[in-house]
Amino acid sequence: MTRIIKFLCVMVIFFPIFLDASNYDPEIRCSKNDDCPKVACLYPLKPICQFTKCRCVKSAKGPFFE
Repeated sequence: MTRIIKFLCVMVIFFPIFLDASNYDPEIRCSKNDDCPKVACLYPLKPICQFTKCRCVKSAKGPFFE
């Protein structure tokens, strides 16, 4: 009986921690391309701001890729 109570207490303590960790959003928010960190992407890719989130895309010529 005490093992069950201990188990329930542990679940009550740790369950909210796992719920909070599962809501983590690793995306970086931005409003323009300059808001995105340059070190977020590997070499051939460049960071751009797309739909208010930084994304790594292949570099190309044009107004959106600088």
